[in-house]
Amino acid sequence: MEHMLRSRLAGLLWLVCLCAGRSEADVVILGTRVIYPAAQNEVSVQLSNQGERPALVQLWIEEDGVITTPSETKAPFIVSPPLARMEAHKGQVVRVLHRPAALREDRETLFWFNMLEVPPKPATAAEQNLMQFAVKTRIKLIYRPEGLPGDPAEAPGELSWALASDEHARPTLQVRNPTPYYVNFASIGLQLGEGEVLQREEGGGKVAPGGSESFAFPSLPKNGDGELKVAFTALSDMGAPISLTRPVAR
Repeated sequence: MEHMLRSRLAGLLWLVCLCAGRSEADVVILGTRVIYPAAQNEVSVQLSNQGERPALVQLWIEEDGVITTPSETKAPFIVSPPLARMEAHKGQVVRVLHRPAALREDRETLFWFNMLEVPPKPATAAEQNLMQFAVKTRIKLIYRPEGLPGDPAEAPGELSWALASDEHARPTLQVRNPTPYYVNFASIGLQLGEGEVLQREEGGGKVAPGGSESFAFPSLPKNGDGELKVAFTALSDMGAPISLTRPVAR
């Protein structure tokens, strides 16, 4: 019982360190997402230390919807090296390897690539009173099985959109994804005819393969006449914007 309590306290402390942090990290991940084709033995991820001091980073992958420590993760991937020291203004390439696991072969599966940057110890006595925190960065890692139908670059154009309302009678925009690919959004807006586009305040989002999502809007566009449309920007595998306009069913 005592051992279990200590483990839980340690895990809680670890999570607190992740939630509190500096305004920005020195080490950045080059890229907005990682695509892992099932046919490949491994993929590479490029890191860059843009700070003025060396940095220590810890790397791991976790399942979607689960927050874990590196030792607790059950995601079927290994990051090599899992721990790396990076000199100032230098880069580091890490490898992601897939371990055998029963993943769906008819659609993509979402995971998260995590990087925890641990700041160096204070170099001088003047810095001894500074409070330092670890900074966690995470990006999507998408496992893509072989032989999926269609083209992931064309998936945003195959989405269907409809207007609905939530339990408080507030307007929502529902999107359905008939494709086997994840579609990630940079922005979503509603437009009436040729009027002004009313942007969703929360920004982007995503819709899973074969799934649906609802996005809340505080109100509907009032200026303009004609067809109600959604004007959205999706992101390609490389993070490039794909801007489209589609009709919204009412």
